[in-house]
Amino acid sequence: MAVASERGPGLATALVVALWLPAAFAPASALADEPALQLQTVLPSLPGQNQVRWWEFDWRFTDFGPVPDAAPVRLFFYEEERGVAQLVLPFIEQAYRDFAELFDFAPDQTVPFLLYNSHFEFESTTAFFISETVLGVTSTQDLTMALPYWGERQRFEHVMRHELAHQFTIQKVVAAGREANACNPLQLMPLWFIEGVAELISLGELTPEVRAALADLLIREELPDLFSEGPGTYERIYLVGHAQARYLEETFGEGTVQRILAESPRLCGSLSFFSAPEPTDTFARLLSELTGASPDRLRRRWAEWARDQLEPLPEKPFEGLEVFDELGAGQIDSFAIAPDGRTLFYRTVDRDTGVASLYLRDLEDPGSRRLVTQDQRLGLESLHPTGRRVTAIGADRFAFVGRRGASDALFVGRYRREESNGRVRFELLGERIIDLSDAYSLIEGGYPAIDRARGRIDGRIAA
Repeated sequence: MAVASERGPGLATALVVALWLPAAFAPASALADEPALQLQTVLPSLPGQNQVRWWEFDWRFTDFGPVPDAAPVRLFFYEEERGVAQLVLPFIEQAYRDFAELFDFAPDQTVPFLLYNSHFEFESTTAFFISETVLGVTSTQDLTMALPYWGERQRFEHVMRHELAHQFTIQKVVAAGREANACNPLQLMPLWFIEGVAELISLGELTPEVRAALADLLIREELPDLFSEGPGTYERIYLVGHAQARYLEETFGEGTVQRILAESPRLCGSLSFFSAPEPTDTFARLLSELTGASPDRLRRRWAEWARDQLEPLPEKPFEGLEVFDELGAGQIDSFAIAPDGRTLFYRTVDRDTGVASLYLRDLEDPGSRRLVTQDQRLGLESLHPTGRRVTAIGADRFAFVGRRGASDALFVGRYRREESNGRVRFELLGERIIDLSDAYSLIEGGYPAIDRARGRIDGRIAA
């Protein structure tokens, strides 16, 4: 099902291997003949999202072919982001060339690439639910890629290469299944493998975040079994998945992942390409056949490999640190601390409702917690939970960034900290709001900071 506005693309939904994926779209206008872009060398979702559409887009597109005899990339953009499209086009071209060599495969289907100028626009122009935790999507049905550029080149390149790795994986596996007159093997692969391969190809070596996740799991003796598919968390699917894909490459030789993709039709058994896929051959059995190791041996070597990456593990990882297991009022995902070293200004997320809240609290007095604000209400639609840091605090004032209507705003407030009989109390003394769109003609902001010497508020603004 395709949903399109009068002037721009709409996106329908497809739920495949536990991913929200976009389907068909239809551009209203195309200016591929304009020379400015003819560069031929060229965590669960959070509920309660506001689906108001703030903009209409005049979509254009340009085709470019990074690899001879391979299908081109069709880059969709709107006039306001023409400069961004010109900026990212060479990055996409280079990634396409790299992957064509790595996968030893030339895609035969055009790659539709839908580019947005900010994450807010990315969210508001879809006909299906995208939360702020979604950085990019790739459809297994019509191959559409969609992601925003939000002013952070390194992060954009990672997400773009991650999604393009999905693109090559999908096309290579589907082509292999069709050639073997088998089913579509993609639907018989575990999600950790699909996402782990994309992370491995887009990032390469294990990142500090992956190593931290492995260390935490090993210390708690909760390292997932190689073939377990749960839980469906970011840690399990993306971070541990990345490590597992790396384990296969290092242990059984470079190119192991590509051999798995090429031989994936063997997962289908006797099913045809048009048959409903059933697990007639398990993923564990396929890995065993390709590596020459039994499933049990694969499991043991995975656990040994994971521990070898981090040895020696600390026996008492939190020794000398005071651990605050629960500061209250939801899951904490970011915080700032005042110059006194005791006053916390932190953001929490209620995983049942998706509501984000900001609190003031003394580190040593649980009863001092004071609610500052909550999102998902008129005038403050989002505090960007699980995303960028939005809080800052000084000796007598705090600041935070949140979505207010069609753009982010900077909220600045004052507070008074009072101590009596060993108890701490916070009093809020008023607030003012600075609309970033009016003040700076910008849509999104983040990372505020309070200059302790002068009391000025600075920050890093995106989009």
